[in-house]
Amino acid sequence: ICPYILFYLLSIIYTLVMDVIAVGVNNLSYDKYLSYLVQMFLAQGSSKSVNAPLWFVPCLLMVEILYYFISKLNVRKIVLTCAILVFVGWLIESGKLPFDNTLLPWSLDSALFALGFLALGNLCSEHIKKLFKTINLYKHKLLICFLVFAVFISATIFLGLLNGKVSLGSKI
Repeated sequence: ICPYILFYLLSIIYTLVMDVIAVGVNNLSYDKYLSYLVQMFLAQGSSKSVNAPLWFVPCLLMVEILYYFISKLNVRKIVLTCAILVFVGWLIESGKLPFDNTLLPWSLDSALFALGFLALGNLCSEHIKKLFKTINLYKHKLLICFLVFAVFISATIFLGLLNGKVSLGSKI
């Protein structure tokens, strides 16, 4: 979290300096910078941030904390717990509930949704390692790796075109 705070403060200082250069010290509205400081501690997504990409750091921290406790369960319970939390995150993100998701600190709404990706990667990691060990035994391993890569890239592009724009930080 230290790099998050450091880069957020540097972003506020940079914005302040650029505003001073643009409009002068006497024409500044300090409420804007106070709201940036408050948002640094609330961390409620990219739309309110002085440095939009930094929303990801507290979100990742929340995902890691959540998954730390969930990972202590057996595989079946991990899948079930993550599926429930991802569904709750999706409900919150979708706007289908009469609930203002901007009230949740540390991008918890996005973290619930993103938890599924971390869990999926973590649960599949051993199978992927086994796959690459198996591929390593074959003579044409470079060709096989290229084909596996091509299949995954093709699937990603195809699904991305079907899905449209996705942004956890902007709640889209």
